[in-house]
Amino acid sequence: MDAVLWLRQDLRSLLKRLYQPIARLRRSKTPASTPKAPSIRALSFAEIGTMISIDRRAFGYLLADFSMTLIQPHDATRRALLIPGTLTNYPELCDELELRLRRPRRFFSVEIIRSVWGLCFLATLLYALVLVLLGVPILPVLLWLGAIVWSFLLAAAMSEELFGWRGGQLIAGALIPVVLQLLTLLVYLFISR
Repeated sequence: MDAVLWLRQDLRSLLKRLYQPIARLRRSKTPASTPKAPSIRALSFAEIGTMISIDRRAFGYLLADFSMTLIQPHDATRRALLIPGTLTNYPELCDELELRLRRPRRFFSVEIIRSVWGLCFLATLLYALVLVLLGVPILPVLLWLGAIVWSFLLAAAMSEELFGWRGGQLIAGALIPVVLQLLTLLVYLFISR
Protein backbone atom coordinates (compact mmCIF):
# COMPACT_ATOMS: atom_id res chain seq x y z
CA MET A 1 0.00 0.00 0.00
CA ASP A 2 2.90 2.34 0.68
CA ALA A 3 4.07 1.96 -2.92
CA VAL A 4 0.74 3.30 -4.17
CA LEU A 5 1.00 6.27 -1.82
CA TRP A 6 4.54 6.98 -3.01
CA LEU A 7 3.42 6.82 -6.63
CA ARG A 8 0.54 9.21 -5.95
CA GLN A 9 2.88 11.61 -4.20
CA ASP A 10 5.36 11.49 -7.09
CA LEU A 11 2.56 12.03 -9.58
CA ARG A 12 1.23 15.02 -7.63
CA SER A 13 4.66 16.65 -7.46
CA LEU A 14 5.25 16.01 -11.17
CA LEU A 15 1.91 17.53 -12.12
CA LYS A 16 2.60 20.50 -9.86
CA ARG A 17 5.96 21.08 -11.54
CA LEU A 18 4.38 20.82 -14.98
CA TYR A 19 1.55 23.17 -14.04
CA GLN A 20 3.78 26.05 -12.94
CA PRO A 21 5.48 26.72 -16.33
CA ILE A 22 2.13 26.39 -18.11
CA ALA A 23 0.59 28.91 -15.74
CA ARG A 24 3.48 31.30 -16.39
CA LEU A 25 2.93 30.96 -20.12
CA ARG A 26 -0.72 31.88 -19.68
CA ARG A 27 0.45 34.96 -17.76
CA SER A 28 -1.39 33.97 -14.65
CA LYS A 29 0.21 33.66 -11.32
CA THR A 30 0.04 30.42 -9.45
CA PRO A 31 -1.18 30.74 -5.91
CA ALA A 32 1.60 30.75 -3.40
CA SER A 33 1.74 27.41 -1.72
CA THR A 34 1.67 27.63 2.02
CA PRO A 35 4.17 25.29 3.62
CA LYS A 36 2.52 22.62 5.67
CA ALA A 37 3.68 21.90 9.14
CA PRO A 38 5.61 18.64 9.13
CA SER A 39 3.65 15.75 10.50
CA ILE A 40 5.57 14.24 13.34
CA ARG A 41 5.44 10.49 13.39
CA ALA A 42 7.43 8.58 15.93
CA LEU A 43 7.77 4.99 17.03
CA SER A 44 9.14 3.87 20.33
CA PHE A 45 11.68 1.05 20.30
CA ALA A 46 9.05 -1.34 21.64
CA GLU A 47 6.75 -0.61 18.68
CA ILE A 48 9.36 -1.33 16.00
CA GLY A 49 8.79 -4.71 14.36
CA THR A 50 11.43 -5.00 11.65
CA MET A 51 14.07 -2.90 9.97
CA ILE A 52 14.85 -3.42 6.32
CA SER A 53 17.83 -1.66 4.79
CA ILE A 54 17.70 -1.08 1.06
CA ASP A 55 21.20 0.00 0.17
CA ARG A 56 22.57 0.51 -3.29
CA ARG A 57 26.30 0.68 -3.67
CA ALA A 58 28.80 1.35 -6.42
CA PHE A 59 32.40 0.18 -5.94
CA GLY A 60 31.64 -0.42 -2.28
CA TYR A 61 30.46 3.14 -1.62
CA LEU A 62 26.92 3.80 -0.46
CA LEU A 63 24.79 5.70 -2.99
CA ALA A 64 22.89 7.84 -0.51
CA ASP A 65 20.31 9.13 -2.99
CA PHE A 66 19.21 5.59 -3.83
CA SER A 67 19.35 4.06 -0.34
CA MET A 68 16.85 3.97 2.50
CA THR A 69 15.80 2.03 5.59
CA LEU A 70 12.21 0.99 6.11
CA ILE A 71 11.05 0.65 9.73
CA GLN A 72 7.89 -1.41 10.07
CA PRO A 73 5.87 -1.35 13.30
CA HIS A 74 4.39 -4.42 14.99
CA ASP A 75 0.91 -2.95 14.58
CA ALA A 76 -0.15 -3.31 10.94
CA THR A 77 -2.54 -0.35 11.17
CA ARG A 78 0.32 2.09 11.70
CA ARG A 79 2.31 3.35 8.76
CA ALA A 80 5.92 2.40 8.24
CA LEU A 81 8.66 4.98 8.67
CA LEU A 82 11.25 5.62 6.00
CA ILE A 83 14.76 6.85 6.78
CA PRO A 84 16.24 8.30 3.59
CA GLY A 85 19.86 7.56 2.76
CA THR A 86 20.52 11.27 2.25
CA LEU A 87 20.18 11.84 5.98
CA THR A 88 23.40 12.96 7.64
CA ASN A 89 25.15 10.02 9.34
CA TYR A 90 22.64 7.58 7.84
CA PRO A 91 24.81 4.42 8.30
CA GLU A 92 25.59 5.30 11.92
CA LEU A 93 21.92 5.94 12.69
CA CYS A 94 20.87 2.57 11.25
CA ASP A 95 23.66 0.77 13.12
CA GLU A 96 22.63 2.44 16.38
CA LEU A 97 18.99 1.50 15.85
CA GLU A 98 20.00 -2.10 15.20
CA LEU A 99 22.08 -2.19 18.41
CA ARG A 100 19.31 -0.74 20.53
CA LEU A 101 16.65 -3.07 19.11
CA ARG A 102 18.87 -6.08 19.80
CA ARG A 103 17.66 -7.83 16.68
CA PRO A 104 19.34 -7.85 13.28
CA ARG A 105 17.95 -5.82 10.44
CA ARG A 106 17.27 -7.39 7.09
CA PHE A 107 19.31 -6.23 4.16
CA PHE A 108 18.19 -5.85 0.59
CA SER A 109 21.38 -4.45 -0.88
CA VAL A 110 22.52 -4.25 -4.45
CA GLU A 111 26.09 -3.65 -5.48
CA ILE A 112 25.43 -2.05 -8.85
CA ILE A 113 28.93 -2.32 -10.27
CA ARG A 114 30.60 -5.30 -8.58
CA SER A 115 27.71 -7.72 -8.07
CA VAL A 116 26.95 -10.39 -10.62
CA TRP A 117 23.31 -9.31 -10.99
CA GLY A 118 24.19 -5.64 -11.31
CA LEU A 119 26.87 -6.41 -13.90
CA CYS A 120 24.49 -8.57 -15.92
CA PHE A 121 21.91 -5.80 -15.98
CA LEU A 122 24.44 -3.10 -16.87
CA ALA A 123 26.13 -5.32 -19.48
CA THR A 124 22.89 -5.92 -21.36
CA LEU A 125 22.10 -2.22 -21.45
CA LEU A 126 25.67 -1.31 -22.45
CA TYR A 127 25.66 -3.94 -25.18
CA ALA A 128 22.33 -2.59 -26.46
CA LEU A 129 23.80 0.91 -26.54
CA VAL A 130 26.83 -0.28 -28.51
CA LEU A 131 24.58 -2.02 -31.02
CA VAL A 132 22.54 1.14 -31.43
CA LEU A 133 25.72 3.10 -32.12
CA LEU A 134 26.79 0.49 -34.68
CA GLY A 135 23.42 0.68 -36.40
CA VAL A 136 22.22 -2.87 -35.80
CA PRO A 137 18.43 -2.38 -35.65
CA ILE A 138 16.89 -5.49 -34.06
CA LEU A 139 19.45 -6.70 -31.50
CA PRO A 140 19.26 -3.65 -29.20
CA VAL A 141 15.51 -4.04 -29.00
CA LEU A 142 15.83 -7.72 -28.09
CA LEU A 143 18.44 -6.95 -25.44
CA TRP A 144 16.30 -4.15 -24.09
CA LEU A 145 13.39 -6.57 -23.80
CA GLY A 146 15.71 -8.94 -21.91
CA ALA A 147 16.62 -6.09 -19.54
CA ILE A 148 12.92 -5.37 -19.07
CA VAL A 149 12.30 -8.99 -18.05
CA TRP A 150 15.29 -8.78 -15.72
CA SER A 151 13.96 -5.60 -14.09
CA PHE A 152 10.57 -7.31 -13.62
CA LEU A 153 12.27 -10.16 -11.75
CA LEU A 154 14.29 -7.77 -9.57
CA ALA A 155 11.24 -5.61 -8.78
CA ALA A 156 9.18 -8.72 -7.95
CA ALA A 157 11.87 -9.99 -5.59
CA MET A 158 12.13 -6.58 -3.93
CA SER A 159 8.33 -6.26 -3.56
CA GLU A 160 8.09 -9.71 -2.03
CA GLU A 161 10.99 -9.13 0.36
CA LEU A 162 10.03 -5.62 1.46
CA PHE A 163 6.28 -5.68 1.58
CA GLY A 164 5.49 -9.39 1.64
CA TRP A 165 3.30 -8.99 -1.44
CA ARG A 166 1.90 -12.11 -3.09
CA GLY A 167 -0.15 -12.85 -6.19
CA GLY A 168 -1.68 -9.95 -8.09
CA GLN A 169 -0.24 -7.34 -5.78
CA LEU A 170 3.27 -8.69 -6.42
CA ILE A 171 2.76 -8.67 -10.18
CA ALA A 172 1.32 -5.14 -10.15
CA GLY A 173 4.25 -3.84 -8.10
CA ALA A 174 6.78 -5.51 -10.39
CA LEU A 175 5.11 -4.15 -13.52
CA ILE A 176 5.84 -0.52 -12.59
CA PRO A 177 9.47 -0.50 -13.89
CA VAL A 178 8.40 -2.66 -16.84
CA VAL A 179 5.84 -0.09 -17.96
CA LEU A 180 8.36 2.73 -17.62
CA GLN A 181 10.97 0.84 -19.64
CA LEU A 182 8.43 -0.14 -22.30
CA LEU A 183 7.47 3.51 -22.70
CA THR A 184 11.15 4.39 -23.06
CA LEU A 185 11.56 1.62 -25.63
CA LEU A 186 8.55 2.88 -27.60
CA VAL A 187 9.99 6.41 -27.63
CA TYR A 188 13.31 4.97 -28.87
CA LEU A 189 11.57 2.99 -31.62
CA PHE A 190 9.51 6.03 -32.64
CA ILE A 191 12.60 8.26 -32.82
CA SER A 192 14.71 5.72 -34.68
CA ARG A 193 12.17 5.38 -37.51
